[in-house]
Amino acid sequence: MSTPPPLTPDQELAALRADFPDWSIAHTHPPGEDRWSATRGPLASERLDERATFHTATPNELRARLRRTTKPEPMG
Repeated sequence: MSTPPPLTPDQELAALRADFPDWSIAHTHPPGEDRWSATRGPLASERLDERATFHTATPNELRARLRRTTKPEPMG
């Protein structure tokens, strides 16, 4: 079985936005680097101790940080 081709930056951006709809996600290209960013807010007062912004060099790093940060909503 062959490995699928890597996703394009636009495909990565769409996938991140679909996986983390509560976050605003962007991909920028400052000279000599790629930057992947995620921001959310405003946060409710009981969540102000949580991170609201991340910047990483790759989409996989951003995905990992968002997974660690995003908490499931309580049931009930």
